[in-house]
Amino acid sequence: MQDKELRGQPVAEKITAEVKKHVAEMKEKSSLPTLSMIRVGDRIEDMAYERSAQRRMELCGINTQSEVLKSDVTTQQLIRVIQKNNEAKEINGILLFQPLPAHIDVEAVKRAIDPIKDVDCNNPLSSARMYLDDNDALIPATPGAVMEILDYYDIALEGVSVAVLGRSMIVGKPLSMMLLGRNATITVCHSKTKNLAEICKMADIVVSCIGKPKFVTEEYVTPNSIVIDVGINLDKNNKLCGDVDYERVAPVVQAITPVPGGVGSVTTSVLAQNLLKAFYMQNR
Repeated sequence: MQDKELRGQPVAEKITAEVKKHVAEMKEKSSLPTLSMIRVGDRIEDMAYERSAQRRMELCGINTQSEVLKSDVTTQQLIRVIQKNNEAKEINGILLFQPLPAHIDVEAVKRAIDPIKDVDCNNPLSSARMYLDDNDALIPATPGAVMEILDYYDIALEGVSVAVLGRSMIVGKPLSMMLLGRNATITVCHSKTKNLAEICKMADIVVSCIGKPKFVTEEYVTPNSIVIDVGINLDKNNKLCGDVDYERVAPVVQAITPVPGGVGSVTTSVLAQNLLKAFYMQNR
């Protein structure tokens, strides 16, 4: 399946090399971007993402700092930490790990992040700027990673039909808008969509971001399908897997991203890219 795999590593390395070059130029002027990572509690997934982000920033030559808050932190306490980072001139980007505990007012917390430092596009104003095709808009890291993979492997989007499985504000909706901005024709699918398998089979590209392990099977694809698996799940054996049943789908389709080693491996590179852009906007 190697020739069919759309692996994320070469994409991430390309982005990292570009960011590293710019950061090296900044260092000559005694200025380096800094990312602040805010984590609530000790979720294994959050800590893994934090380590991954820290490694990527180190590869790029970017400074990082981490703030870990107890899981019983209040909404106002969390907002105060965010505001402190908003006001700190040495901080250029804020990454807030999610999901947050159930007692937190998530929308209030998202609105507290300064859009010019919002490197994962959490504030609704950040999303609005992206939807309005603002050139200064920062983009959500995971949808951005999908777009980077499609571009790296020269997958045409103009006039192409894309089925996006999932309508969340984290991936599905922003990704749909980004694809639409590239003149693709989008069908957004969700739990109430009828004839889902048939819709997917009619699409040139299928992007799954629904968070259901091995949901997409060979019944959803054709030999011409390009499949982008955004899902990060655990199967019944506690093994990492995507939304797509890779073993059943990979032999059928034209191309597919693996899990792990696909979209997720590019996400932190897009974060670094966003941080670099945020730094320039704050210092122009």
